[in-house]
Amino acid sequence: MRRESMLIITIGLLLAVLSNFIMAGAYLGFLRPEVHIAALVGLFLAALPVTAILSKVLANAAKESLAATVFILLFLAANLLLCFTPPIARDELNHHLAFPKLMLQQGAFVHHPHAAYSFYPMLLQMFFIPVLWLGEDHMAKVIHYFFGVMTGLLIYFYAQKRAGAKPALFAFLIFLSVPVVQKLMHTAYVDLALMFYSTAALLLLLHWGDDQRSRYLFLAGAASGFALCSKPNGLIVAALLFVALIILAKKRCASLSGVSKAALQFAFMNILCIAPWYLKNYAAAGNPFYPLFTSYFGSTIELGAYERPQTKFTEFQQRELIYGESPLEIMLVPLRVFITGQDANPRLFDGSLSALLLLFIPWALLSKVNRDKRYILFFTLGYFIIAFFSSATRARYLAPAAPGLAILAAFGIEELRKRARAVQITLGTLGMAAMAHHLYYAANNLSKLDPIGLISGEVSRENYLARQLPYYSLLSSIPKSLASSERVYLAFAGKQIYYIEQNFHIDELEYPDLLIEVIRTTKNPAEIHEQLKKHGISSILMRASLLSRYFNDNLSEDERVRWNGFLKGFTLLLGQSKDYALYQLNEREGG
Repeated sequence: MRRESMLIITIGLLLAVLSNFIMAGAYLGFLRPEVHIAALVGLFLAALPVTAILSKVLANAAKESLAATVFILLFLAANLLLCFTPPIARDELNHHLAFPKLMLQQGAFVHHPHAAYSFYPMLLQMFFIPVLWLGEDHMAKVIHYFFGVMTGLLIYFYAQKRAGAKPALFAFLIFLSVPVVQKLMHTAYVDLALMFYSTAALLLLLHWGDDQRSRYLFLAGAASGFALCSKPNGLIVAALLFVALIILAKKRCASLSGVSKAALQFAFMNILCIAPWYLKNYAAAGNPFYPLFTSYFGSTIELGAYERPQTKFTEFQQRELIYGESPLEIMLVPLRVFITGQDANPRLFDGSLSALLLLFIPWALLSKVNRDKRYILFFTLGYFIIAFFSSATRARYLAPAAPGLAILAAFGIEELRKRARAVQITLGTLGMAAMAHHLYYAANNLSKLDPIGLISGEVSRENYLARQLPYYSLLSSIPKSLASSERVYLAFAGKQIYYIEQNFHIDELEYPDLLIEVIRTTKNPAEIHEQLKKHGISSILMRASLLSRYFNDNLSEDERVRWNGFLKGFTLLLGQSKDYALYQLNEREGG
């Protein structure tokens, strides 16, 4: 393994260890300035060598292909600029930044029983706490971007060794240009951390297959464990890597005891890394994997009488019932996610992978040069299939397959050098067309999110957020003097709590189940008011058209009349913005 790759992996592992220490401090209520400063220093020191390595790679790459190097710089620069915009992505606001902000405010680890994702491992989010303490929330995006760059460099160095410098350069470019990777590189999500640790673990495991030194196996186990710490999908990563390890060990070890020893070493490191997070969940919820596997391990979390069970539909049933897709369209979903994906459109996977990731795969499979490709293919295809069938089809949930596909693309590009000129020209033309689409995607993001106006000071942060978030201008209307027991209720507002400074109430599901329960169990508008007050609700931020439609489908006419009477007689409309409305509960009818 290249020295640069080992340095990058070592930096990533040390950052993960530091993150686990921050988590321990948060859990013990020890989130003090010295912890934040230590984390910021660690991040800064980690960025220096990675930046130096990237600079050296780009300088050398210009000698191989100036055009590819320029494109790489364009994608890196465009998405770095976008990192300097305030957080506006839904999962930034309801999860990845929202709970680090709550932890910072309370000085301790925070769970919320009606936000199951607050129990997920939060390896990367621990680094979001110190940048929020610094008052620079956009730096959380830069941290996520940093893990994307490190993943790209791992792809480059591995492909350079196995396929040559030019195919490696194109693999790096393909990875950075994939639309969903671009989107992730300018959002404060966690998917790129999962991508980095899973790629590092796979490459370390392959290197151990050649080298046989135990340290590479231990490091692979640690990287796999930190993938577990990054996101629940890390369970898929760890399982696939364990199977790959067994296959590798059977080929490399002379005895069953050798295979067993390797498996135990790998498993031990996984458990060691994830243990703090599972122990925390066991203490908080009585289930180390909560909110997963509750049918097996149970849970001590009380959700309240008004919570209702979620109706279970498969992804294919939802596509047929909700989107009206034909059987053929449904069968083609695994291919469509590479070609027809679209941001902010759940039907079109809320993002797109790229046809470029598939274009060169047939030639990679024809290549007989690299014996590692079958393990890379096993991990990549295995992850894609399991992730595809285990959750809703979202491009970013499938994104950890992208590094493996980019590496295989490098093998395919190298194999194409042996093929007919006509084939090379045809595939090159298709590749350039796909790259043009990726450039258009980057340019469209720059136009839509307009970082230049914000960075130059021409547009204020407040005006920017008011323009990007329909409900943001309403938040200033929420009374600032709310008592600690009073809360803002979010109804179809996506649980987007990051910019809400007051206490809040969110339901466990996306539906306004507390409102439904209160309306159905009361006899008149005054009782609705009384019951909401008992729950501590003082204001309601709602997405009006969705709430109205939902009530039309789920309430009787008498119940809707009762609700409308409550709105008219017991609330004051504080403001409206597009489809959002903010109501304050009165102290008395008509008050």
